[in-house]
Amino acid sequence: LPKNATVQELKYVCSNKKIASVDEYGMVTGLTPGKAIVVVKTTDAESSAKSLSCNIMVVENTDRTPSGVKAVDLGLPSSTLWANRNVGATSSAGKGTPFAWGDISEKSEFTMANYSLYKNTENISATSKGYTKYVTLAEAETLGHNDFSDGKTVLTPGNDPAFVKWGGDWHTPTKEQVEELIRKCTWTMSGSLYKVKGPNGESIEIPISGYKVGSDLYTGIGSYWTSTLSKSHSFSAYILQLSDKNINTCGCGRSVGCFIRPVQDKK
Repeated sequence: LPKNATVQELKYVCSNKKIASVDEYGMVTGLTPGKAIVVVKTTDAESSAKSLSCNIMVVENTDRTPSGVKAVDLGLPSSTLWANRNVGATSSAGKGTPFAWGDISEKSEFTMANYSLYKNTENISATSKGYTKYVTLAEAETLGHNDFSDGKTVLTPGNDPAFVKWGGDWHTPTKEQVEELIRKCTWTMSGSLYKVKGPNGESIEIPISGYKVGSDLYTGIGSYWTSTLSKSHSFSAYILQLSDKNINTCGCGRSVGCFIRPVQDKK
């Protein structure tokens, strides 16, 4: 800022190149466990240059799969493996833990005020409010905090509760993986559960979990996050929605508390 600034180039530097590298676009890659500082600078004359820094910690990707959790091969064309239970659940019928999209914190209340990827700055400028991550360029001026945009449309590991909680190869499924599950499997409802049978005869159970807005749990509809931001608006992401009548994907506000059924990709 401002948008008509004469010099708009940025330079990224990492304090310890053994710990992490950073490319010309600011993409940080962990190399070995440890701590480092990434600094971004404007390339103006040194006297007028501006900079910001970010502390990073690189950790080993250890497998934290809970006891009893299995990766089930349903015989899907993509070879995606589906977990036999939700994040936070102790059985296949358990709801587990709800999360806001991209927010790894466990909480009992789901509002925009406590959504970690939204900043509501008290400022005269309306654009000071907005999302601080996962904002497309087209919506930067209306939805991004201070016109912020990163162009990201799929959750990165650090914002994915499935990966953060379980580690290893687990992650929240993409919209495409969920739609494959809907199309290629046979869904049979039994009580508050769906039995999902794959092409090879193997199956998993997915409960109609509900969703949380504020501190209230709304039942009757199962709401499961995908890792994919909505194509229509950066303020919503796609979910798998289950009811006794419908099984489909649709958009849902990012601050809503939905549940997560992790997957692993083809080895």
